[in-house]
Amino acid sequence: MPGAEAYHLELQGDGDAALADTVTAPTWTSPPLPAGSWTLVATAVAQGASSEPTRVAFVRTQAPPLAAPVATTPDDATRIVFWAAPPPVTLGWQAVSDAAGYQVELDAPEVVAAAAPPSVAPLRVAGLGHELAGMAPGAHRWRVRAVDADGEPGPWSTSRTLWLAPAQGAVAALTVDPAPVPVGLATPAHVRLEVRDADGAPVTGELRAQALHGSLGALTAVGAGVFVGEYVAPSEGRLEFDELALERAGEPAVPAARLPLLPAVRLRAGVSAGAVANFAAPIAPQVALEADYKLARVLGGLGATVRVGYHQKQLSTSGALAASAVQHSVPLMVGGRLALLHGPVVPYAGAGVLAALFVSTVRVEGQAEDERSVWGLGLEATAGCELARLGPGSVFGEARWAWLRARAREVAYDGGGLAIAVGYRLDLW
Repeated sequence: MPGAEAYHLELQGDGDAALADTVTAPTWTSPPLPAGSWTLVATAVAQGASSEPTRVAFVRTQAPPLAAPVATTPDDATRIVFWAAPPPVTLGWQAVSDAAGYQVELDAPEVVAAAAPPSVAPLRVAGLGHELAGMAPGAHRWRVRAVDADGEPGPWSTSRTLWLAPAQGAVAALTVDPAPVPVGLATPAHVRLEVRDADGAPVTGELRAQALHGSLGALTAVGAGVFVGEYVAPSEGRLEFDELALERAGEPAVPAARLPLLPAVRLRAGVSAGAVANFAAPIAPQVALEADYKLARVLGGLGATVRVGYHQKQLSTSGALAASAVQHSVPLMVGGRLALLHGPVVPYAGAGVLAALFVSTVRVEGQAEDERSVWGLGLEATAGCELARLGPGSVFGEARWAWLRARAREVAYDGGGLAIAVGYRLDLW
């Protein structure tokens, strides 16, 4: 109707079913309707007058009901044994025709006894599976149902049960003697393990063990919870870390308990002496001390390095006006280093921020001594190799490129260059 201000709609169904509404737009969406015969009666309203009703009859057919999904994984009554923490569990089911999504219900009151954990609302998922993480140990029941495009759910699948069971005697504590196992072993080392369960009681019985990188022979029980095995480091490469997998003999197949045999981090201390330096001499230390905190498990050997050095330079003149000067410089480098642990020679590279303190003392005959100091900031890049094992540490040689700028009222330094150093790094831990 031209100029219509509103539309009065009445939807009449079988029996007494009816729905009325008034809208201002020429379109309207009804709520979901049950199957059956329906008649829509529409009347336009303009300036207080109503048009003749328009009637449209239609039949709403019932869509085929959704089928119940068939659960596929894990099998019903699956027992999942774990050592440290319950692992994630992936639930799977077969597709249902005309399904727009699925709802997963875990530990609902209808499917679990009253002593079960509190129920959770059904979880809406789009695919044919869902991973559940963080479940508590114990028994769980789950089921799934399909949902159509209107949000109407179908019937639930048959409920399935799964158990998350801690392994008997699950390893909770482990000490290794010697601690850590010596690095880069040429001969076997005897490793003493003290293994306790989750309650702190010694683990008894037979344990199976396997090292991730090196090899560990059969473990022999020498006391309650105390085992001894022979550990051999790999023949190639520098061993910086390792893990031990433990399983109890006679238990169901379970994921191995991975425990550190060598620490995931290593603390080292080093000393180096400058061998060759070009115009970087003021910031190339003649002697330096360093500390290296290595995250050995990351990319082979990623670590943080701090190095402090010392350099001294003397100048003098002779003649009518004799003068002498002594310059002390203390360069400090803070940065990172990455080592590639492949083979007996370990190459590495690093970079960091360089800071230096310059203190100069000038003496001129007949004049008072003059002392000046200035700070500078710059950058340093390092490349080198650890060449050979020597006792509890390694001999190394490295090249350092540095650049630094320092400014003061009467003192200026702006330069850098290449320096070569050799030294020794000691494994502290």
